[in-house]
Amino acid sequence: MIGYGKTVRDIRTSKGIHQKDLYDNIISKSFAIE
Repeated sequence: MIGYGKTVRDIRTSKGIHQKDLYDNIISKSFAIE
């Protein structure tokens, strides 16, 4: 199965969005990283 973490990270960093801003109050960080 292909992980989506790298794709999400690439899009997020290209738009200048911090990980905390993306996941804050939506899902847990540990869930997002897996």
